[in-house]
Amino acid sequence: MAAVITKPSTTPSLTIKRRFKTPPAQVYAAWTDPEKMIRWMGPVNVLRVEAECDLRVGGHYHIKMVVPDDQHDVSGVYREVVLERNNAAVQCRGRVSINPSP
Repeated sequence: MAAVITKPSTTPSLTIKRRFKTPPAQVYAAWTDPEKMIRWMGPVNVLRVEAECDLRVGGHYHIKMVVPDDQHDVSGVYREVVLERNNAAVQCRGRVSINPSP
């Protein structure tokens, strides 16, 4: 068996995979509909969540989570948007920043 050598990524990367006992369309909506995202996104002590997304390849997204004495911003660009009968996937490229309140 030949070894496969890959060059390490120069940018941080995060892949999340999880199976839900829920129809794919509902999971997809939870990750792509700002009104649904603000209901569950954020840490336990979140005070407010704001979400915006332009759900198309090349479209931007931004999620702001406000917690006591801090703010977490997640933003990026959609690279792939797929909703099929038995599968839902959203692939993004983005950045995360944590900004202490002034």
